[in-house]
Amino acid sequence: MRCDVILAASGEQALLALGPEARFDLLVTDIALGAGIRGTELAARAQARFPDLAILLMSGYSSELLDADRESPAAWELLRKPCTREELAQAVARALGVD
Repeated sequence: MRCDVILAASGEQALLALGPEARFDLLVTDIALGAGIRGTELAARAQARFPDLAILLMSGYSSELLDADRESPAAWELLRKPCTREELAQAVARALGVD
């Protein structure tokens, strides 16, 4: 699988990149983004704009994963950091529905 990656320094910048003409298949975001919106809010707002957008949330904190799991739709993938490249690849494939 080949992926083109667009980086954003904040959730707000990611939302700007997700403009009306954007063509993304997957949003990968940490749950804790520092100041500004959380990754779960970014994901919800992005998916409201693009209902078919796959979501992969990541966190190094187990309590955040538990909180996100309660708030997040079942279709959103949750991945604990640190992770291996293989674990990341598997999570991306699950989020995209690719086997």
